[in-house]
Amino acid sequence: MKKTILTLCCICIAAISKAQTDPSRLNLSFNFMTLYAGTPETQVAYFINKYVGAFFATGYTWSPRHSIIQIGERADLMSLHGAYWKFGLVGRLPLRQSRTTPWLRVAYVGSQYDEELESKAYYAGSGTVITKTHLSGTTHGFAVAPGVDIRLGKKFDLRVGYQVGYYKRGDSFGSRDMDYQPGFGAVSVMLPEQVIAGFNYRIGSIKQKLPKE
Repeated sequence: MKKTILTLCCICIAAISKAQTDPSRLNLSFNFMTLYAGTPETQVAYFINKYVGAFFATGYTWSPRHSIIQIGERADLMSLHGAYWKFGLVGRLPLRQSRTTPWLRVAYVGSQYDEELESKAYYAGSGTVITKTHLSGTTHGFAVAPGVDIRLGKKFDLRVGYQVGYYKRGDSFGSRDMDYQPGFGAVSVMLPEQVIAGFNYRIGSIKQKLPKE
């Protein structure tokens, strides 16, 4: 009887271990770092095999944000809102018997923006003159994001990563490197960047095929 119970326990442990190491077919995740400027970024990935999948993400920005460097001398970003979307490819490296899964995403990014800026200038005899500028449109670019999923349980992961991107926009007020762009983030050194920190939910699994005898 003891041998039977021990055998059943070993089978259960092996099944749980295998369920934890089989790569997932579908990932649904949320990046909560974008709460800084709007909604959490919703991310979906569908894997055609253990290592490569298609990726899509979307979100909405509604708060006027900017980088550490302001948008320009004597200028303020008064309002900013716009939707953004991303799609591309994601690759991962499932490490057997490991609780971490490194991944890399490459994606196209479309970004809407509707912003209002207020600048101040002083003129002799007229005093301070306040000028309001309204800019709106859609810009396009790409982004690369490496990261890692850390398993918290059978279905949930802690997801951390870092996105850096590039976009071209001709109507920026002042330097483009001083703007906050929905879906891209703000520039702190050279390129717009965005931190990824949230949770991932794994759905389904891709079973490892056994070699034919």
